[in-house]
Amino acid sequence: MKIKSHWIKKIKFVDKIKAIRLNLRTINLFQKLRLERFTKSAIVISTIAIFLVVNFVLSLVSLRLDLSKDKVYTLSESTKNIIKNLKDQATITLYRSDNVPPRATPVEREIVDLLREFDRSSSNISFEIVTFNPQEDVETAKKAYSLGVYPLSVSQQEAGEVSLSEIYFGVVLAYKDKTEPILQSFNYSDLEYSLTAGIYRLSTESLPEVGLIGFGSEVATSRDPFSNFRGAASRFYNVIDITDKIPETVKALVVYDDHAKDFTNEELDLLDNYFSKGRTIVFTDGVTVGDQALETASGEAKLHALLEKRGIKVENNLVLSSQAEMVNLGNSGFSVFIPYPLWIKTDNFDNSSEFFNSITNMTFPWVSTVRALNKEGFNAKELVFSTSQSWEQKDNFAIFPQAITKPEAGDFKEFSVVAESRSKNAKLTVIGSSRFISNQYLSPESSNIGFVTNILSDYASGGVLSGIARRQNQVYSLPILPKSIEEVYKYLNILLLPLMFGLYGTVRIVKRSRET
Repeated sequence: MKIKSHWIKKIKFVDKIKAIRLNLRTINLFQKLRLERFTKSAIVISTIAIFLVVNFVLSLVSLRLDLSKDKVYTLSESTKNIIKNLKDQATITLYRSDNVPPRATPVEREIVDLLREFDRSSSNISFEIVTFNPQEDVETAKKAYSLGVYPLSVSQQEAGEVSLSEIYFGVVLAYKDKTEPILQSFNYSDLEYSLTAGIYRLSTESLPEVGLIGFGSEVATSRDPFSNFRGAASRFYNVIDITDKIPETVKALVVYDDHAKDFTNEELDLLDNYFSKGRTIVFTDGVTVGDQALETASGEAKLHALLEKRGIKVENNLVLSSQAEMVNLGNSGFSVFIPYPLWIKTDNFDNSSEFFNSITNMTFPWVSTVRALNKEGFNAKELVFSTSQSWEQKDNFAIFPQAITKPEAGDFKEFSVVAESRSKNAKLTVIGSSRFISNQYLSPESSNIGFVTNILSDYASGGVLSGIARRQNQVYSLPILPKSIEEVYKYLNILLLPLMFGLYGTVRIVKRSRET
């Protein structure tokens, strides 16, 4: 009886579906809507009018579907958390003059859409656009200037003539009685980061302190080799250089150890004490390489001994990789770019760590292996690895490209180049390249500084600032394939299209011959 009842229900269900399909086919919208009352011209005009009205209404609403891999066109979780925790109203004002050139319209549209995303994300954010004529509305122009929105000189070409004009285009944040301009507001790719940084600074009573040791004294000058890193870190932290004792207010410490640095016993004792209770990032070399003659020497052995006590060993080697940055070996007359194996690139990360939010690839100039050891009381973990097409130099270090010997097939393997050690009271990350955040060696495509600021976010502010992505599609490295597979792909690309046309032509000829 149960079986029979089941089949009866199934037959009735199928009959209902068939009835619905039949009704859908026989529906006559013309009759249902009683459109016979109207003339054909009235229906056409009404349809066009409805189409235009719907398009106008939708043009006022920003509807976007983010299909990018890293969701770079969606507000990051860090941004949403900072906005959610605002206790008072924050205002974002876009000051723009009415003479913004048409060629800037696409970028302006993206910027306005982003600002509206901030507005929609919380009732504590309000957004407004102030459009004015600089010649007629002098008071608004003066107000914008006083808030830090300065005129920009742009060239425009009209009727074959090039003219130079000044435009105003800038974003100003306001929170309570404090205001802050967003510099380079036309830089759309970094605008979310800049806005979030501004909101965080204005709404935070005191920024966490980050101390720097070994970075030199050339602060805030054009000669500072770490100005890019200082600028990125200063958006969220109060960055101070430490030459004596480490203040108790320092939330995280960044230590720079290059070939020219020689730590004193007092400095080593200071670091040893802080490693036991604080949060630290260390840039160091297993093999130091001089800037001028590229001479090599062993790294800072005493500092490495302190790291090894905590479960991280920096080895006396240099890692090379076939996936490397390009260097110019030409002269003043011409340029010749070739991959330099000692400046390795990698996207081989431990993605379970939040340090790699929005990180695509990193560059490590003259990097050494950094291994995690088993030490009681410490949980050490390797975080970043070179690609599988990597090898090492351990004794005879050939630095110049023409002196690097080709590795054997058995030499290739992965090498860990970043490791972290955690204990009950401390965190320590070691990066095996002192030049990792030096301006001279930063690649435009690499995420080196983003990686370090993500670590600082965890160490100094509990992770509230990590993962704010640049608003652009990142360039991902192609996977490394065996030589035989590369050859297959190469010849497929060369021959596939001609073979398809040849096969199609053969089929047509055979078919035509049969017909005749």
